[in-house]
Amino acid sequence: MDINEFKKTYEHKKVVENDNQVTQQPVVSVCVQTYQHVNYIKQCLDSILSQQTNFEFEILLGDDASSDGTREICIKYAEKHPDKIRLFLHHRENNIKIAGQPTGRFNFLYNLYSSQGNYIALCEGDDYWTDPLKLQKQVDFLEANPDYIITCHNAKVINEKGIITKEKKLQKQASNKTYSQIDLKKGAHLLTLTMMFRNIDFLEKFLPSFYSVLNADTYLISCLGFYGKGMFLSNIKDASYRVHEGGIWSKKQDFTKFSNLVRLFESLLDLHIYHNSEAEVITYFKKVKFIYKEKSLMAANKHVTLANFSKMLKKYVNDEKYNLILISKAIFFYIIRQFK
Repeated sequence: MDINEFKKTYEHKKVVENDNQVTQQPVVSVCVQTYQHVNYIKQCLDSILSQQTNFEFEILLGDDASSDGTREICIKYAEKHPDKIRLFLHHRENNIKIAGQPTGRFNFLYNLYSSQGNYIALCEGDDYWTDPLKLQKQVDFLEANPDYIITCHNAKVINEKGIITKEKKLQKQASNKTYSQIDLKKGAHLLTLTMMFRNIDFLEKFLPSFYSVLNADTYLISCLGFYGKGMFLSNIKDASYRVHEGGIWSKKQDFTKFSNLVRLFESLLDLHIYHNSEAEVITYFKKVKFIYKEKSLMAANKHVTLANFSKMLKKYVNDEKYNLILISKAIFFYIIRQFK
């Protein structure tokens, strides 16, 4: 599904089975995407509902056809909090697919398009917040600083049992930090579950190539760079980022990760060439795209068919920077893996 198909589907196809209307215009829309999060979704929603604010906020809760009980929990929460939660019950056939697999992209975009607040915050259904003043602090900053488009903060890493495995996901970041527009355009490493950004028409920047990438958050951050700066806020308690076997990204093999990153950086390169971004940004994406081409070539495993491996080699050779030694190593390791 490309961007035109999505917009047409969004405008005309009924995928919302229970769209509660909030009683007042919200200042913040909190977008929650969930799929097979039965053990985590309650903690996520409770952490959002416990936010202490002097403004109204809404929760856009999109379930992507979970079959493990998540969907039922979402329905109960929406019934209990009709003034806060707008529930979107999606169907897998409506989803956007990459390599034939649903990605949850429809869920993500539907929430973004449906947001009514001046600001948008994100929290996946398996993560949760720990600071009850998180939303208030981020809104206060953005209200006072109109030249900033996005704020974020730190998070700790936990496992499926809630045990902390890393105290700081961004280990080197302990104080307030400004991200320039160039930083954001380059896809600055901000933690999705900590982000709050202005609800402007940034989606108009998206190109159809967006639908070929898995890392939608990086693409989004890069687009926001057209509109302003970013701020890391150190006065917000660390959120909880959960790593578990059901995670979309964490369970993928290196080859798949590297290949997806090549696709991402190719798409962002197209985006910034199309929108006439700074030469520094375009040069950056050319460089990182090439780096991950090499990484994916070296990581090609026995599940990659010979035909696809040959296509990878041909595409790499067509790049004027290609390395013959690396090609030889890649072919050698690819052959070895076929016999393992």
